[in-house]
Amino acid sequence: MAMPHSGVTTPSNFEPFDKAWQRFAEQYPMLGLSGTRWAGVHVRRVHGVALLASGAAVRTASGVWLAHRQLFTDCMFKVLVSHDVQQPPSTTPPRAMESRDDVGVSS
Repeated sequence: MAMPHSGVTTPSNFEPFDKAWQRFAEQYPMLGLSGTRWAGVHVRRVHGVALLASGAAVRTASGVWLAHRQLFTDCMFKVLVSHDVQQPPSTTPPRAMESRDDVGVSS
């Protein structure tokens, strides 16, 4: 599988995701972002696919997220502000309607 950018696998190109997120939140106060760890967790849940696809972040085999030092800031700004980074459609099926047939029925 080809990596999106050359040099992506060089460890010096990466830093912990939470550190990059905190710096990004401090760098762009006009966005009103919290640089906390839990805000970073939320960002990974909502925008993780786009960050991984762009090469701005990687996820290790052990589940640790790392941010690319050169790509993270630009990609994160685009994702949050202009939505220039395309996100693939969700693969999660819509939630099924719950059956109401047994409501109020006692056995």
